[in-house]
This record gives sequence, structure tokens and C-alpha cells, in this order.
Amino acid sequence: MSKRLAIVTAGGSAPAILINLLKQQFPDALLIVESSESKSTFLKRRARKIGWFQTLAQLPMQLISKLGKTWAQKRYQQIADDYNTSQTMPSDLQTIHIGSVNDGSLAGHLRDNQIATTLVIGTRIFSKATIASIDIPLLNFHGGLTPDYRGLNPGYWSLIEGKPDRFGGTVHFIDAGIDTGNVIAQKSCKPHPNDNFLTYHHTISAQCADICIAAVKSALEGNVEPMMAQGISKQHYHPTVYGYFWNGITKNIW
Repeated sequence: MSKRLAIVTAGGSAPAILINLLKQQFPDALLIVESSESKSTFLKRRARKIGWFQTLAQLPMQLISKLGKTWAQKRYQQIADDYNTSQTMPSDLQTIHIGSVNDGSLAGHLRDNQIATTLVIGTRIFSKATIASIDIPLLNFHGGLTPDYRGLNPGYWSLIEGKPDRFGGTVHFIDAGIDTGNVIAQKSCKPHPNDNFLTYHHTISAQCADICIAAVKSALEGNVEPMMAQGISKQHYHPTVYGYFWNGITKNIW
């Protein structure tokens, strides 16, 4: 019976930090990389959920995040060095590129490569049809503690809301919701004094490699079991630019 792992991701420096740590334990892993979603599609989908006013108010923070990555490179590299990993996607894993996790090709790639377990790290939300087409454990790493810190920037929001004990990560089964699947493992983490909005997720990713590795090993052995998660379910989004600066000034959390 195959005991091979597939890692599915849209790429990026934070997923790369975790993927390179996983590679050390699963050197034969298959890497499946989906294309980035267009900004217009993302904005329209977000606006359907929270309205155009809030969506447009969040847009400057998305731009700041994109432009600020250059400024944050020193901290990214410090995290990579501290945890013996890399912020660059590995080039020595078998890699398949797809348009989207929901384009109908994913299940076939998993079958063709005799994959036994899949770990998802930062992709689009899986459709019900995609989930139904996959008959092996479908795990997700989320850089926040569910159910109370679902969605985007969970580490940042846990600090803003005065709950540093909820700064951490979760491995859970994927269902049709947003970070709502049954929890397999969770870990509370600690931000570094040099961390900020741009680097919290990188720190959480590095510190949670151990629970990802343990969850994958359990899934490959066929004995992964969900646990009871505590908290009130809440989905988070990008902060608005005015909310971000207000919280930075009043709470010194940036």
C-alpha cells in the first residue's frame, strides 16, 4: 500500500517555510501547485460575503502586504535560518502545476501518483465536488486556532483581541466550509518581538511543522483521529487600513 504524501499549495514564502520542513521528513512527497487567483475574482467573491464597502476598505492592506514583502525579507530569512528551512519553494520535489484545486484535475493526479494522504497549505477553498472526488485523507494546515480564528490573518487577530494564547496553528480535515473541518491537532505558538502583520503567519508555519508531520504520519498509517476543539466559530478577513493603523497606535500591534 502506498504511503506517499502530496502537498497542495498556491506557493508563497510562508508555505515554503513549512513545505521545506515537511520535505525533510517526506522526501518523496509530490508537490502540486495551483495558479494564483485573479485579483478581480478574489474581490468579487469577497464583496459577495461582506459587501463592497468593507472589501474596498481592506484593499489598501492587501496592497501594503504585497509591497511590504520586500521590507519583511530580513525577518523571513531570520525565521528560515532559525528553523533550518527555506522561504523558497523546493525545486527537488516532483512538481505538478494546475490551474485550480477545483478545475477537475486534482483527483486524477493523486490517483496517478499513488498518493495516500494530502496536506493542503494555502489554496482556494475546495468545492464540494472536489472533496467528493478525493477518497484519501484530505488535511489542511491553517495558521490559526480554529474554530475562533478561521479565515485570514488569524495570528494578527488573536493578538489584537488580547488572546495571545490563541496565536497558533491547526491541522484539520477539509470540508466545504472555511477552516471548519474536524480538528486533528493544534498548537499555541509565540510571536517573535520582530514579528508583525507581514510575518506572523511565517512564524506560526515554522513552529507548527511538528504537528503537521505528526498528523501526516498518522494519516499515512491510517489512524488519524479528530479531536474536540474549543471556542466560538468566527471567520476573519484582512483588517481595514484605518483599523490597522488605529490598532497599531493604540495597542502597539503592527
